[in-house]
Amino acid sequence: MDMMDESFWTNVDFVRQKLSPNAHSYSISKTLTERAVLDFGAQHGLDVVTVIPSFVVGPFICPKFPGSERTSLALVLGNQSEYSFLLNFSMVHVDDVARAHIFLI
Repeated sequence: MDMMDESFWTNVDFVRQKLSPNAHSYSISKTLTERAVLDFGAQHGLDVVTVIPSFVVGPFICPKFPGSERTSLALVLGNQSEYSFLLNFSMVHVDDVARAHIFLI
């Protein structure tokens, strides 16, 4: 598949079979929530726009170093076990995600 658009949806059954329960709960909940929001909008005549950033990076306020930040900084930290993961994901800065949300209001 060269490109994904609004017709592409996560295959929930595939995710349940291939990922651990902790990982598949997160992925499936995002898919089912987006579908529910779009259905609600269609039923009530509301325009709905979803923003689905791939891998959000940037400053964090939690007391521990988040795993996603550790992964995004793998090249800087020299964590070679994370390199292959980075090759398969696009990243976006949290400030850009916030700007997109504000623009769409």
